[in-house]
Amino acid sequence: MTTAILFLSTRQLTQVDFSLPLLGEHDLILVASKQELDRLPDNISSHFTLQFPVSISADDGVIIEYVYNEIVEIVASIRQSYSTVDFVCFDEGNVELADSLRQNSQSNQNLERFRDKVEMKKWLKKRNIPTPFFIETISENQRFDEISSKVGTPFVVKSKRSAGSNNIYIIRSKDDFLEVQNTAAGSLSNYEAEEYINGDLYHCDIALWMGESIFAECTEYLCPTIDFQSGSPLGGRVMDTNSPLREQLIEFAKVSLKALESSDGVYHMEIFVRNNDAKDLVFLEVGARPPGMLVTTMYEKATGVNLLNLDIMIQTRSVPNDFSFSRKKHAFYLVYPKRNGRVQALNTPSNHCDIEMNFVIHSVIGEQHQGCFSNLDFCAFITCSAVDKAEIDSAYQYMSEFKPVQYAS
Repeated sequence: MTTAILFLSTRQLTQVDFSLPLLGEHDLILVASKQELDRLPDNISSHFTLQFPVSISADDGVIIEYVYNEIVEIVASIRQSYSTVDFVCFDEGNVELADSLRQNSQSNQNLERFRDKVEMKKWLKKRNIPTPFFIETISENQRFDEISSKVGTPFVVKSKRSAGSNNIYIIRSKDDFLEVQNTAAGSLSNYEAEEYINGDLYHCDIALWMGESIFAECTEYLCPTIDFQSGSPLGGRVMDTNSPLREQLIEFAKVSLKALESSDGVYHMEIFVRNNDAKDLVFLEVGARPPGMLVTTMYEKATGVNLLNLDIMIQTRSVPNDFSFSRKKHAFYLVYPKRNGRVQALNTPSNHCDIEMNFVIHSVIGEQHQGCFSNLDFCAFITCSAVDKAEIDSAYQYMSEFKPVQYAS
């Protein structure tokens, strides 16, 4: 009998390097919703021996979850045809399901602490890892003053189980809170309230294999991810290897993952550095999956390592004994939010010598944009890499202020 790798969800498959020899040694199977399968480019779809459409049980606009019983039936039939089936999932909404399939368990609670933003903070707080102040559940009749007295003002209201800056609100006044209460009426119990941290945001991406870190990199965000909805680009640049803060962030992330009793895999963690004299590090959240957006592409340009491929190797127990990584280039990525209005013109960035640049625009003249509500509402993106740090610094500054779309006034 042959072996198979089952991919749960199409998310991020366009960034997988399918030339990896390992992928040619297995039958590749894809399970996702019909909508996702239909949108998958032919050059990606052609790599899969079998594809199974499944129903969606939940969809908040960013996070999609599948009907559990349908998945179980499909997997049961697949296991009858293959000696070994390994499971890969790069999608936040289905990491728990993928883990339960790996364990051949009916429970998907093993990774709850990596999906529920309250559970992860409670878990780490008990283990003396700094987290924001938070209130784990907001009641329908909760008052603004009750919350602000515990977590301060301003504070953040966000969904416990979403991602991609979806359903996140900054509350600065009673009127702001009243607006959220009206918007989320009947579902406020699915939200938490959290301290708004005055500081700089970073993400640290760690790969664990046999309990040890085999890849660790950090990226400095251009601005907090929630600012994307207000018009700021989302993205950042890989931190310099000689930065003492980079080493502190990596160590903090490793300690946090150990406290979370993390199994082998790739993890994406966000960490704040407070704007105080001590520059305290504060855990924000973590996902039991590789980073999203264009982070994989950026890291591959910077280090030569494709994190999605590395996660596949980990989940199939195929990591080479001599695996290693090193910094080869400086790199950054930026994603540009849609704004509200009719697209009047499209702009192309000027070239920078000695920089590898990939700029893609996802807009056409005349279309109407409705604004930005999550990380999926983007109009363009760019990745850049170069050996020369000064060149990258200059391009990063330029592209941070660049406007890919001009809207009719």
